Amino acid sequence: MKSIITCLLSLSFLPIALPAQPVLTSNEFYYTGDVIQMVNCNISGVSAGSAGAGMEWDFSSLTASGGMSTTSVLHDTSMIFSTSSLMEILPNGSVAFVQQGSSKTYINGLYDPGTGSTIYYDDYIVSNRPITYNTNFIDSYYVNIPATSTFGTGTLTQTGDAYGTLILPTATYSNVLRVRKVQQENDTTGSSAILTTTVSYLWFDTGTAAPLLRIDSISNSATQTQDVMYLSSLTNGITDINKHQYVYSGYFDNAGDLVLSGFELDKSYTVVVYNIIGSKVFVSDFSAADNSLRFNIARPLNPGIYLVNITMKNEQSAAPGVIKIVKDR
Repeated sequence: MKSIITCLLSLSFLPIALPAQPVLTSNEFYYTGDVIQMVNCNISGVSAGSAGAGMEWDFSSLTASGGMSTTSVLHDTSMIFSTSSLMEILPNGSVAFVQQGSSKTYINGLYDPGTGSTIYYDDYIVSNRPITYNTNFIDSYYVNIPATSTFGTGTLTQTGDAYGTLILPTATYSNVLRVRKVQQENDTTGSSAILTTTVSYLWFDTGTAAPLLRIDSISNSATQTQDVMYLSSLTNGITDINKHQYVYSGYFDNAGDLVLSGFELDKSYTVVVYNIIGSKVFVSDFSAADNSLRFNIARPLNPGIYLVNITMKNEQSAAPGVIKIVKDR
């Protein structure tokens, strides 16, 4: 009888098995040609929820607010930043020059086509790998915006603060790790200083580079914003342009007009032309009346390399096409 009691007591102290903790090795690691499509959502009543082990986050009631936030990843041939390997066209049209390695992703610069200014960063690490539950990274960086004589410093803390099951309107994901990022940047222009704090929650599984869900909150003395978006269910939200695009081609003719081919008759398109530093130099929305069309840029363009982004509107299965065209005179 004594031996039976001893056995029962021993069993009572056995640890309760928890799900294996996910280890992220490819979070925010992208390839040339990737297109990341995130569904914009209404933010009312949405909160990130609790941190901890074995959590369940139920976001099944998220509702789309209209449209998608799309990021296109291109090969950086600009040589503006000698260490950049990628150029990301962000949802707002800005261009990020990215240096990517197996363990870290840096942003070397950010070009804003609206203002024509470039932000230069030093040691701005936006993603660390690998990361698991309770992994913590803290990095500091420097900011320089010559156009506005602005200088700044920042810190970015990245923490694996929770793991568990994530429920979205499109699917349920197990073995998900949530990454919390807190960024504080203090920028000074003349005698004026402004502190901006960005808090981001990103949910990843181990097989997808893009976040399955993200919640971003930005606040400073001038504004407060919040964005919520989840990864499109279309091919896991990441489309490889090189494998799934329609075949487009183009050139500049002797008159300086842009000639593009590969359109489908009566389909609606948007064509955006960027120069090599990411400045938007031409935009056209149209319905294709022919396979090949000529566009009058209506402004003189310098010789050089131009990137043309072609999007078929209202066709979720059609990935944007990006082609590179050289203007030699």
